[in-house]
Amino acid sequence: MVTLTPAERDIHRVLSNRARQADPTKPREACLTYKELGLLLDPEGQNPGMSRPPFRTLFPALGNVSK
Repeated sequence: MVTLTPAERDIHRVLSNRARQADPTKPREACLTYKELGLLLDPEGQNPGMSRPPFRTLFPALGNVSK
């Protein structure tokens, strides 16, 4: 079992909410870019590794969430 960090729990929450609200007949509308996801998680840009390229902290966090 993988234990998620607070940031990873935020990612899971954002992605789960997005999936629940999506129209199943239009799945592409539920897609997010890395930048869009990063800005939803960190709108003030306090963690540039999460909200700006090259997303150094976002990518490993997404890997853990996907497990």
